[in-house]
Amino acid sequence: MRNSAKPAATLVFCFSVLTCGMCSANGEVPPALPGATVVAAAQVRAMADDARIVDTRILHDYLAGHLPAALHIQYKERSARALDFDPAQDDIPAFLARLHKFFPDKQRSVVFYCNGVSCWKSYKGARAALQDGYRRAFWFRGGMAEWQAQRFETVGE
Repeated sequence: MRNSAKPAATLVFCFSVLTCGMCSANGEVPPALPGATVVAAAQVRAMADDARIVDTRILHDYLAGHLPAALHIQYKERSARALDFDPAQDDIPAFLARLHKFFPDKQRSVVFYCNGVSCWKSYKGARAALQDGYRRAFWFRGGMAEWQAQRFETVGE
């Protein structure tokens, strides 16, 4: 009698790793960021008067169109777009210096976003902010793609 439990368990493990543990396999960021609250476009829109909004994309993308009241603080990404990225490869000190300059109150709500679920800059920026002591970090995982799909107002060229 052949034991089919082992191959089945291996298949389940591999599927779990590909779909959850290594979201970069399909190019997408993970569905959650420990310590941050994941928000959707409608929630970001409702928070806009009280929260600070950080656009982590490159300047060209920001100028082409961004969320109203968003401040451009680029996350300069050189590391892999994966959960096991090496933060030392990114310019986190420059990112945090600008964050401190414009948003020194680490108890204030801050929303981080970029282009969408295949963009890692907002994930990495929110993670850096959390590690630096920001307590009310919100991650807009869907980013500009979701914002535009909702046909919400943008500012820019």
